[in-house]
Amino acid sequence: MRSRATTRRYSVERGVATEFRLKAIEVRRKPRHSGTHTSHLDRCVIVLDPSLLSFIRGSIKSVWVLELLLLLRRNSPRGLTIEEAARELRGTEALVSRCLPQLEAAGLVAADETAYHFAPASPALQELCGMLEQSYRERPVAIVDAIITSQDVKLRDLAYAFRFKEKDE
Repeated sequence: MRSRATTRRYSVERGVATEFRLKAIEVRRKPRHSGTHTSHLDRCVIVLDPSLLSFIRGSIKSVWVLELLLLLRRNSPRGLTIEEAARELRGTEALVSRCLPQLEAAGLVAADETAYHFAPASPALQELCGMLEQSYRERPVAIVDAIITSQDVKLRDLAYAFRFKEKDE
């Protein structure tokens, strides 16, 4: 570990400026291949395929939506009613009813009179759902992290828009 000394000015009660030398400790970091620092919000990029990550961030808004999508995919020729899906997921019918329109809007699910069916709008979506299922089986934490951080990125960008700048910047 290396250390470096920094000088900071502090004003005292009477308005007299006093200098203190503070010793700050720097932790050695392993060099990254790209040469840039990867934030916590972007760690899942390293593990997942970029097209899959883009699909997750655009279409899968919660882990419940992911679980419902994979359940419908497993039962793809038959389809499921809202009650059956709620029972299989051990959730409520209201929860399933809120998740299904998100999947329909993404072009992943179709509804008929009796049930909802896994019906991707394109072969590319079919392939991405297969990649998603395989990745979720192999690396569930990375998939859940990608879902959660996609919401954090939007929130972080909003917070940065209202950030006050320091006078020194």
